[in-house]
Amino acid sequence: MKLFCLILLMTSLNTHAQSSPQASKNREFVIDFDYWEGCETGMSPCTPLKFKRSAEMDSINLVMPCGGTATTVKLFKEGSDKPIRTTSIGANECPPTFDLTGLPDGTYSAYMIACGLGGEVVFKLATE
Repeated sequence: MKLFCLILLMTSLNTHAQSSPQASKNREFVIDFDYWEGCETGMSPCTPLKFKRSAEMDSINLVMPCGGTATTVKLFKEGSDKPIRTTSIGANECPPTFDLTGLPDGTYSAYMIACGLGGEVVFKLATE
């Protein structure tokens, strides 16, 4: 497990969050391991991330780091106590992802429960 996390850490992006356009309407928003761990431990700033898209119906995938041998992530819209998306995967299915296509602009939180990483990351989704 430590080797897997080390490999993931070594291959993480230089920025905490990055938008990587694959095509103008098919994009990935990536939250890296270092940022999530900093939010979990409080050892680094955990300001909300901002993801920009050109239209609400753009095809957007949120890619998150693996948390361990089993990872569960729940996505919440600000002000709601019911998750709007949930994923539970094993290490061989990593990384966990959420389809953000069609979600309205606003503030969201992704809450991870896993053996090697966890806690909450907040992000803002905006159409510009």
